[in-house]
Amino acid sequence: MRWIASGDVAASCIYQFNWKARMDGGDASGIGRGTTVLHKGADGWQIVHEHLSGMPG
Repeated sequence: MRWIASGDVAASCIYQFNWKARMDGGDASGIGRGTTVLHKGADGWQIVHEHLSGMPG
């Protein structure tokens, strides 16, 4: 994970992830990348946006 922005009320990071699932009776898996944007409000830190995608190629 790499933090690309951080401050008192907002932060954002990018990362790679692995996933596994069972689909249509078979096993499936893959890798991807994600971006998450967080905001700090009265109730603490919350995810306000998240984007997940497959790896290019």
